[in-house]
Order: sequence, then C-alpha cells, then structure tokens
Amino acid sequence: TSLSGTAQQLATSVGVGTGALILHLAMMVRGSHVLALGDFTIAFLVAAAIVAASAVVFAFLDADAGAEVSGYAPKSAPRLTRSDGVT
Repeated sequence: TSLSGTAQQLATSVGVGTGALILHLAMMVRGSHVLALGDFTIAFLVAAAIVAASAVVFAFLDADAGAEVSGYAPKSAPRLTRSDGVT
C-alpha cells in the first residue's frame, strides 16, 4: 500500500540522517572538518548498536508469532485431519 511505501521511505530517510549525524558528531569530537576512516568506523558501530537494540523487542515475542501469516505451523502443534484421512 501507499502507507507502507511511505513508511519505508521515511525509515530510509531517518537512517541516512542518523548516519550523517553520527559522522558529523565523530568529526566534531576529533576537532576536524574533514572525514576520516575512523569516523566511519564509529558510525557503523553506532548503527550496529541501534539495530542490535531493536532485537530486544523481538525477544519477547511468542515462539509462534507470525505463524498465521507465514503459513508455518510449529512442530509441536498437532495437525487437524478429517475422519476420512485427508489432511
């Protein structure tokens, strides 16, 4: 839908803006006006920490979360069969 497309574009824009901000802050901490390789290292590490922190949300999901939309049935759930043996 157009709403999900807009949300994707917004998320991309926020990611690019955050990366630029981290690079700028890394330059300011060094007291330089020119980017260096170390600035990118810091930016990638901070971005990785942000992404890893989002995994905390997923740790609290049930084991079968999303099974209905993915079509995946957990192995522990019994399959329903008809009396004539057709699954």
